[in-house]
Parts: sequence; C-alpha cells; structure tokens
Amino acid sequence: MRELARAAGAAATGALTGIAVSGIWSWGIGEDAAACKDATSVCITYYPLYALGLAVAIVLVLVPVGLWISRVRPLEVSVPVCLALMAYVLLRSDGWLSTLGSPSLQLTWPFVLICAIGPALVATARIRRLQVPALSALGILIVVSLFAGA
Repeated sequence: MRELARAAGAAATGALTGIAVSGIWSWGIGEDAAACKDATSVCITYYPLYALGLAVAIVLVLVPVGLWISRVRPLEVSVPVCLALMAYVLLRSDGWLSTLGSPSLQLTWPFVLICAIGPALVATARIRRLQVPALSALGILIVVSLFAGA
C-alpha cells in the first residue's frame, strides 16, 4: 500500500510541476504578445526566455523535492529519470504551450496529465509485481508521443 502512496505522491509532483510550468509559460507568451501588439516591425522581448528559465528552475526544484517527500527511492535513479521525462514532455509539447493568452482547459489539462504520468510510472516501476507493466507503459507512451506530432 505504501508503494501506491509513493506513486500517487510522484503523480502529484508531476501534476504540480505541469501546472506551474503551464502557468509560467502562458504568462511569458501573454506578456510577449502584449508587449508586441502595437509593434509595426520585428518585436523581440525577453519574456519567453524568462519564462523558459523559470520553468526549468521550477522543474529542477519541484521534481527532486517532490520525489524526496514522496519517498520514491533510490533518488539517484528516480530524480534523473523524472527530470529527463519532464524535459522530454516540455520538448514534445511546444504546440500545446505556445498559444497566446491564458491557456484553455483543453490545452492545460492534457499537459498536466502527461506531466503526472511519467513520475507515477517511475514510482510504480519500483513495485516488483508492477515493474514490467509500468516500464512497458512508459515505453509505449514515449514511442506513441514520437509519432503524435507527425
């Protein structure tokens, strides 16, 4: 039962990270659009870059702390794997997060759900009887996401 609580904590960590990243990215795109709405020539602002830096910082803080609180062990393995999964999700979901203004529920909640699935599957892979299904599901999600943008 404790293992499932760890998986739920890892999923909550991923979801919280996804919500924070989505909100920060939405803020950066919105501020960029507002600053450039009256521009008649090329308009380049620092807002998207600032939002990207904040998103990376939040992922680098929330994921290790959340996995530590959830007691997903060993941290030497689970933290790098979850950070890699978060980076992968961010790279693959640029179309979801690049909408102008505040994101709609249709755009934000799939991103948050995908952010929650990765850490939850990593934590579930620590349960012996669920190791093969969890790793298989993780592999299937990664392979399917490679073809989703095509």
